[in-house]
Amino acid sequence: MNFAAWSHFLWLRAVDKAAQWEIRIMGQQVLEMLHAIVPTLYAEHWRIYQTQFLDRPNR
Repeated sequence: MNFAAWSHFLWLRAVDKAAQWEIRIMGQQVLEMLHAIVPTLYAEHWRIYQTQFLDRPNR
């Protein structure tokens, strides 16, 4: 997928609490990999991921 398609996927599957937990965990792993490559492009996804999921003990 291109970066725009990944961005759309991440909004729906990695940082949306309504996403099914299994796909959300996979989406968050993808986000971690993409953020390592192009952090500025996925900075907003990363911010939401950190505040909603990493600051709490349970995903």
